[in-house]
Amino acid sequence: MSLGLSIGYFAFFLAVCNAFVLTICLYRRIEVNDKKLLVLANFIFGSSLAAFIYLVYSYITSDFSYVNVYLNSHQLKPLLYKITGSWGNHEGSILLYILLLSLALSIFIWRSKIAVKLKQVTSIIYSSIIAAFYAYLLFLSYPFARLTPVPDEGKGLIPLLQDVT
Repeated sequence: MSLGLSIGYFAFFLAVCNAFVLTICLYRRIEVNDKKLLVLANFIFGSSLAAFIYLVYSYITSDFSYVNVYLNSHQLKPLLYKITGSWGNHEGSILLYILLLSLALSIFIWRSKIAVKLKQVTSIIYSSIIAAFYAYLLFLSYPFARLTPVPDEGKGLIPLLQDVT
């Protein structure tokens, strides 16, 4: 298994870096106005969305060069099972959770009418949680790990997600 450079890797890496930059800026009390905060949060959301879409694309195209796709997908499965298989595993579900958290952070910063200090404290909590999940994925459960040599077929969905009928 190797790290593998791909669109998903770059999107994932950008999201990780931006989540940590936002968290550090807010912890250090570096002056961040609402517009800069929204841009950083939207960048986290955009790069998280790109990484997740690439993961789903890898499942749809049955790209078994990724360990995650190899362990949780099969070429003969219907399209719906391939798509749902992308978040039907540990790495994919955490990536989806990060995507939803980053969307919630962006919406909160954009629509919230609370005081600036309270908004910054809430943003610190959100960005810290996002950064912690990204650190976990990066160091312990990386979704874009490569597999060499590339197998011809995947193992299929995990047994708990398979239809018994």
